[in-house]
Order: sequence, then C-alpha cells, then structure tokens
Amino acid sequence: MTSHLVPGGVPGGTQWKRPSANVSFPTTTPPRVTPDTIIIGAAAPNIEKGHPTLDGWFLSDFYAFNYLLKGLGSRQVWLTAADPHKLIQSGQHTDRFMHGNPYQTRKVVLDKHLLQAQEYTPVTIVRSAEMIERFLKEVRTASQEAVSKGVPLLLLIFCHGKGNWEFLLDCGKANRGLSVTRVKEAVATGCNVTLYSTACYSGGWVVRDLSKPEHSPINATMLAAADPKHTSNAWQDSPSIGRACGSVFASTVIKSLTSSASPLQPILPAGVEQLEPESDNPTQTQTYNAFCHSVLNICATQVTTLHGNEAFTFSAQDDQWDWSWTRRTGIPLSHFQKRWDALPDVPFNTRNLLLTHKKTYSDPDPRNASFSGSAGPSQTGGGDISEEFVKNLTKNRTAAMARTFLETCPGDWDSGFGPIARGCLRAAANHQKVIDPDVDVAAMMAFRWEVSLLADYIVQHFNLKAPNGETCLMWDRGKWQAEGFKTIPNYDKRYSAVWSALQNANIEPEPATIQGYPFVRFSEYLTVAVVALDLSGPDTMSLASKIGDFMEEFRKFQETRSMTTATRDRGVIRKARDFFKVMGQKFSSLDI
Repeated sequence: MTSHLVPGGVPGGTQWKRPSANVSFPTTTPPRVTPDTIIIGAAAPNIEKGHPTLDGWFLSDFYAFNYLLKGLGSRQVWLTAADPHKLIQSGQHTDRFMHGNPYQTRKVVLDKHLLQAQEYTPVTIVRSAEMIERFLKEVRTASQEAVSKGVPLLLLIFCHGKGNWEFLLDCGKANRGLSVTRVKEAVATGCNVTLYSTACYSGGWVVRDLSKPEHSPINATMLAAADPKHTSNAWQDSPSIGRACGSVFASTVIKSLTSSASPLQPILPAGVEQLEPESDNPTQTQTYNAFCHSVLNICATQVTTLHGNEAFTFSAQDDQWDWSWTRRTGIPLSHFQKRWDALPDVPFNTRNLLLTHKKTYSDPDPRNASFSGSAGPSQTGGGDISEEFVKNLTKNRTAAMARTFLETCPGDWDSGFGPIARGCLRAAANHQKVIDPDVDVAAMMAFRWEVSLLADYIVQHFNLKAPNGETCLMWDRGKWQAEGFKTIPNYDKRYSAVWSALQNANIEPEPATIQGYPFVRFSEYLTVAVVALDLSGPDTMSLASKIGDFMEEFRKFQETRSMTTATRDRGVIRKARDFFKVMGQKFSSLDI
C-alpha cells in the first residue's frame, strides 16, 4: 500500500529526502552498531501481559535483539517490566519464547538454558508505572555521554503505539503514552541517534503531518515497523497453542543481518568475512535510499508473501541519504549470522496432519505457492455471526460469545492490539482464566460490538461507502489491503488526509480499562468509507468535522449509562437502537 522506493530513490523524478515531506519510506535496515555505540532498549509488557499468547511478541523481539547485540558497542542498558527468570516460569507455555513464522522453523530467543548460559546482556527490571520516566532518564544520560565522546546512540523500543504517535511503554496503558516531544527533549543536542521501534504508527515520530502543525518530528535515523497511519504486524499465531512469535519487521531486519543471501553481503574474496571495507569504493557503496530498496526485497522474497501489508518507515538523520551503508554499521555480518545460527531451532510439526493441512493455505512464506491468506473456512457463516453474537450477549454466555467473536474482525488478530485481544478471547472461549487481570472479556466484546454497530450507523447516516460492502465487524481488512484499495485513485494520499482529519476530530471511542484495548478497526473502517467518496479537500474536512460532532454526542450518551454494567444487561440492544434513533433525529437537519 505504501509506495516502494526504487534504486536511486527517485520515484516520479522527485527525490524523497525529508521526513517533513509527509511521505514514508518502506524499508528495513540493520540498526546502526559500531564498536563504540551506546545501546538503550526498552520493552513494555509485564509478566501477565507478556504471555506468548498476549503481548509476548514484543518480548520475543526484545530478547532477539538483546541476544544478537550482546557484547557490542561500548555500553548497553535493557529495561523490562518482566523479570525473565519469573517470566519463563509464570504459567503454561511460558517456558520458551520463539521468533519467526510459525509455519516454518523458528528460533528460541528466550528460555532457561540461554539464561543460564548468560547469553544476554543483563536486563534491568523496572515497574511499569516507572518505565517511561526511567527510559527518559537513561536516554538523557546516554545521549549526553554520546555527544561528549562523539559516539552513536541506538534506541530500541518494543511496545504498542497510538494513532497520536505516543508509545505505550507503561505496559500498554493508553492514558500514559510517551510522546515524541518528550524524547526530543531528552536527547542531547548534537547526538547522533538511531531509533528502532515495532510500535504501531511509529513512523509518525519522523514524518511531519501537515494537518498537525504542532507535531514536530524527531531528527533521527529511524527504523519503524509502521507508517504514521497504520498498525504494525506480529507473526500469525502458532496453529498449536496460539502464541505470536515476534514481529514481521524484526524478522526482516534479523534476516538482513544474518542471511547469506542478504543484499548487505558484499562480494568479497573467499575467506574474507568483513562487511565494512577500510575505504569506500564504487562497487561497495550504495546510497542509503537505494540500499533501502534492495533490503526491502528480503521482506518480499524471504520473509512473507504479505509484504504489501507492511508499511515500514525509514528516515535518515540530517537528511544524510547519500551516506553509504558501509558507514552505517561496523560489525561484520558473520558475527550476527553465527549468533543467530547458534540459537535452538523449533521445526514445524509435520507429523500433525491437521496442522500440515492448515500450513498449506496459511503459511505466508514466499516459497509457499498454495498460500491463500485465509485461516480456513469459518465455522459460522458471515451473515449469521451478528445474530449468533446478539443471542449469546443477551443470555450472558461469555464463552460462546468469545468463540463467535473470534470469527469476526478478519485481518485484525495479528497486528497492533490484536494478539493480546485474541489471547483473552481464546481463554474465555475455553473457560480458562483470562491472563490479563484488568480486562472483563464480556465487557470488551460488548464494547467492540457496540462501536462496530455505531460505525455501520455512521456509514448509513452520512451516506458513506462501506468498504467491500461489508459491515465494520466483518470487514476483511487484509483482503482490502491486498486488493480493495486499488479501485481508488491516489489512495495512499487520500487515506492519509482523511485519517488525519478524523483523528483531529477525535472520533475514536476510548474503552474503559475493563473493556480492554483500543479498537482501531472503527477508525480504519470509517477512514476507508470516507476515502471512497472521493470528496474534495474542503468537503472531506467538513464531513470529518460533522462525524466528530456526532461522536461528541455519542460520548454524552455514554455518560448517561455505565457501559461496563449495561453491556451485560438484556436491554443493551434496545438501548443501542434507541440511541441510533435519537442520533438520526438530531442530525437529520444537518447539511450532509
């Protein structure tokens, strides 16, 4: 969906240079690591939310990079809210954390044997409520040291992100985000800094949004798993126990560091294992943006068929696009390859015929010609799911509701807050204790069902175009990202403008803590529905403002009842319908 770079970085004859140009660069490059680099890493999940079936994919990334970077640079600090020794003993399926495509051979990146062998840089345990301040303190200290010594600083952040470009380092709490402004203030003037993040919308840290003049991006070299308008993607859950094994972005970066087929590997005489030559020459030097395009090929040819769903974002500090990649790393690739190869392998279980059959159509590996992007046939027909959910909701059948809800929201479960929401739903569906103690699964489902109905109502009331003709709850986001958007001219540009307008209008309903995690499907669905109208810029802004007014009235309605109790009540459906009727009367006089 994001336009790809071409060799030389000159699409349409225009040089893509500045983060402030409101464009994003899909790419992955290895983080900048030299013998004197200072490295600061931070991961948000605590022990409960860090379970492999919840937000453990962030910890898989965290320990994969901790392991690969061990012993490099001049100093390293790794902050986590989850003690690794307690983490691997915290419950079922926590004894090991893995990384990679669940339908291929994965690597164990955390277990007791690796801990006992001291294969990691020691981590610092920080309380979730103190994580943001501790991270900023470490950044201030490290950046001042980096400036005084004239050395680079590498920051790695593993957490969720919000559409306002805040990083949720406080264990995903949506009301305690880390803003780019605070990080900019913490980084010492003149610091040579590289920032790596797997957070949703992380590209917003280096891309200026013209609709938000108050937003000032950071001047840093950045490797981001997402652009400013999209969520980042975890690997699909494993077909056996449903664990998510790290992010697609991290796998691509690691692949570029460790693969013998990596475009990073220079052509050198036999026996020579040096990445960086003593001096640059034309055969070993590429400009940074041409190099980015070549590395992007790894994602498409070696990592995932679904590379079109990725929106990797890249920036170069001080616009140094003409720097050769040989100046961006000082560690021989053979070092990373040997480290990665030494990790234990976990092959796909080919002895299980059911899993093998599922692998045929679910494995996104580029070598799998049978991949269909489907998880297989639904147990419930799409037209019956809403009716089934309503029946179970009114009878307070949480387990049945959860089983039904897992068949909704196609394309959501492997990105953003999808893995942790899916983990909670699966626990409820199997009559197991939900690992996240803050969430009431019934309240979470009712909230999502209600705001999905609200999105459908907004589409109808404002005469928008439902994406693929589907309701919000059943909209196949992955299918749309693969094919649907192609019917809309200048889709990326228009999506960006509409997304910003709706975000500025504050349309997204915020769940209470008990109702679970942000439900960005609501905003994404309405954004696409507005884009499809092909309105002029002023008309789009006017429509976004009216939808914002509508949502303000909706919030006032919410304040008149307690959703955390009402959503368990038999009368919730009638109340919701009454609300839509009232809203229709209120807005019928507007010029839409």
